[in-house]
Amino acid sequence: MKRHNSRILAMMTLYQYDIIEHSKLKDILEEDKIKEIATYSEIEENSEGFDVDENFYNSLVNGVLTNLEEVDKLISSNLVKWPLDRLSFVDRAILRLAVYEMKFTNTPKNVVIDEALLISADYADTDDYPAKKFNNKVLDSIKESLNAK
Repeated sequence: MKRHNSRILAMMTLYQYDIIEHSKLKDILEEDKIKEIATYSEIEENSEGFDVDENFYNSLVNGVLTNLEEVDKLISSNLVKWPLDRLSFVDRAILRLAVYEMKFTNTPKNVVIDEALLISADYADTDDYPAKKFNNKVLDSIKESLNAK
């Protein structure tokens, strides 16, 4: 459960980071202050029983941000008639997190996809926009392209 919660917190951090990037406020945010956007301790204080693996969380956020260009390129190449910047901030954060983990870690790709779909169902799905289904299709395509290499 700690890793799942770490992924949720990482997605929230990436979501907030993306909003700052799009609002042209990124110059205000110094690179080493990314933790101030969302911290595991703030969530733990406000959410009893929300256990987070701080090291795993940090490795996910830093890994995505360090490899953002490559991650975004892989996502973009697997979107059909849909540019990356048209995705919702939440979907983009979920996909970035999952793609980073599939490409740069040893976590089995099916586990990563399952985790991303759980997070999509809780944070991205709306009645008129089935994000889980969309994200599943994109992540399956990315998984196939990574397996083909």
